[in-house]
Amino acid sequence: MNEQLGINPQDSLATAHPAVGSALEGRPEDGRAMVLTEEDVEAVARRTVELLRGERAGSFALVGARELADHLGVSVDYVYEHASELGALRLGSGRKARIRFEVDTARQALETRRTSRERPRKSGAQRR
Repeated sequence: MNEQLGINPQDSLATAHPAVGSALEGRPEDGRAMVLTEEDVEAVARRTVELLRGERAGSFALVGARELADHLGVSVDYVYEHASELGALRLGSGRKARIRFEVDTARQALETRRTSRERPRKSGAQRR
């Protein structure tokens, strides 16, 4: 099964994620069940998703507008309208060159945009 998913058995959770590894190091040797914290469970879940998707922490992958819209929870139209702000990369030249995005870069740009819009205005400042 692991081979079908592209998971290297040598790349276990214990060695792949420090929080998981530290939790496993403390397991009782008398066969009693271990108690995992909520953080341990989250770490296992995140690492499992990474392994199933073939991702590594800090990996760089480009996605299209539709996939980015899904990741960010916005419409595809929004992605195209704000492509340059979201860090769009044009693949090729010409009128119909494909554009791709790096998810983390776009997520940071969107968060920056949202936080800048939420800043309270100074008293007495008027909108134009």
